Amino acid sequence: MQKAEKPLWDNSRFHFAIITCLAFILYIPTLSYQLTYYDDATLIDFMQTFIKGHHAFYEIFAQNVFGSAEKGTDSYYRPVLTLSFYLNILAGGTSPAAFHLVNIMLHALAGCLVYAMMKKFKFDRKLSLAGSLMLIAHPALAQAVAWIPGRNDSLLTILSLTSLLFLAEYIEQRKSRSFLLHLFFFSLALLTKETAVLLPVLFAISVNIFLRNTTSELLPVREKIPGTKKLFVSWFILIASFLFLRQVVAGSSIGLPLRFTLVNFIGNLPAIIQYTGKMLLPFELSTFPVLQNTSYLFGIITIALTGYLLYVSKLIRFNYLLLAVSWWLIFLLPAILRTTDEYESVFLEHRLYFPFIGFLLLWVETDFIKKINWSSPYTKISAAAILILFSALTFINCKNYQNELSYWSRAVATSPNASFAYRGLGTSYYTSGKTPDAEKAYLMAMQLNPNLKDVRNNLGRIYMNNGNPQKAELLFREELKINPASAVTYYNLALLQLDQKKLPEAESLIRKSLSLQPDYLDAQNDLCVILAMQKRYEEAATLCIQVLVQHPDYASARQNLILIFKSWNDSEKVQQYKDMLQQKGIRL
Repeated sequence: MQKAEKPLWDNSRFHFAIITCLAFILYIPTLSYQLTYYDDATLIDFMQTFIKGHHAFYEIFAQNVFGSAEKGTDSYYRPVLTLSFYLNILAGGTSPAAFHLVNIMLHALAGCLVYAMMKKFKFDRKLSLAGSLMLIAHPALAQAVAWIPGRNDSLLTILSLTSLLFLAEYIEQRKSRSFLLHLFFFSLALLTKETAVLLPVLFAISVNIFLRNTTSELLPVREKIPGTKKLFVSWFILIASFLFLRQVVAGSSIGLPLRFTLVNFIGNLPAIIQYTGKMLLPFELSTFPVLQNTSYLFGIITIALTGYLLYVSKLIRFNYLLLAVSWWLIFLLPAILRTTDEYESVFLEHRLYFPFIGFLLLWVETDFIKKINWSSPYTKISAAAILILFSALTFINCKNYQNELSYWSRAVATSPNASFAYRGLGTSYYTSGKTPDAEKAYLMAMQLNPNLKDVRNNLGRIYMNNGNPQKAELLFREELKINPASAVTYYNLALLQLDQKKLPEAESLIRKSLSLQPDYLDAQNDLCVILAMQKRYEEAATLCIQVLVQHPDYASARQNLILIFKSWNDSEKVQQYKDMLQQKGIRL
């Protein structure tokens, strides 16, 4: 007898289409969004320089996430994220629209994989669709899509779920292909985000579930387990290899000192309550949440309600409960780790992306959800109302990521105790020419955190441009006390000395700036000016030519070289350098 076809609305392909369409409908406006200048500009600028330098893609695996091959410069080793930016620029250039488009596509794919995962765990098709749509429409997860660097968590989710699906296939069919693909995607997950080292906990629990769900009942579970032993050995080898590779690339940069990390981790534990509250009641969201300014109310309500529903449930399966709690809690705990001691702990909402799936599974395991009658009009209306509400909140939340000013204005509005947020807002005001507003924001940042780096330098630059060199110099020197490695501060201090015709002092300061940042173009260019003002024309011309060889389009260096040649009374030398320029293909 021929098997009857399922109606369209109950077809998995149709459900995948719904999930994808919702993702694009909600996030299409982000294609017009600009950069927020919080990590995104740094990451994109680095990749642009990396590609222009004609580096091979595999060199990405020898870089920290912010582009340095020098050990100890930052504590993140995430080459798959970097590779995604590399491919993004190759395909679509540096236009933010291309990056946002990829973020939407990744979000849609993650939603489809959640659907496939829930089906693999034997959940009802309609329930799987509902869970996937909740992930797609959830307002607290908007940061992972609307903010370009947030893709790290959607990438982690995609690779982890794909690895999990191949693990299920291997347990069911014992094919070597499935085993190798499971390990391959697990390896990619490790190279995407450090928290992937915890995935074997989920894998191990899932193995137990898949074994019990397997269609073959000929053997008891305990007799099927020996075939899975090589999984545990493989996971251990891959994690050890990743940690070794990370150590080689990042050196000793594995975070802050242990004692400091532990003390702050304990102090940040209340953030788990705040994070959990956003999973069920995603209100009062922030682009830059800090502990002091985030409500505990939603978290307390969420934990109490979830606990009650679990307590009264009679149909709970222990292995599913263990999987859900582990998924939710184990992957949420790393989100509260402090990664810098320069400013207050920040609990960015994109970190909720992967743990949210565990929270979703936790609710799905309650009798409240299991007993829902999906055929009931009341159920359909309620589900639609929640989806519409979440979609509306997501649409509103996305607007906070449309540009630099929107991002930092929301950060300050929702986290008035965050000094770093005021610094970001000050910089946004400064670059848009609103210097009085920038000054107020910087002063507020200094008041909240007197040791916050770059604030005095930026404020000093405002005073320097406004004709107050004494105040500017004081701020620059204060900046260097707390931030002695600031190349830009030495450069700004050199400009002050240059304005006062103190050429030896200016030269000394600008050379100090270049010793800290050898590729600092403006510093190189202004050193040419200082050397020329001291009639050291040959040194100045040589340096200008070096700059132009590396950056032929740098107009300021070209103009300075023209002025040097006009001022230099040695026509023979001038002609010699002009011939050199011609040989190098540089025209003045």
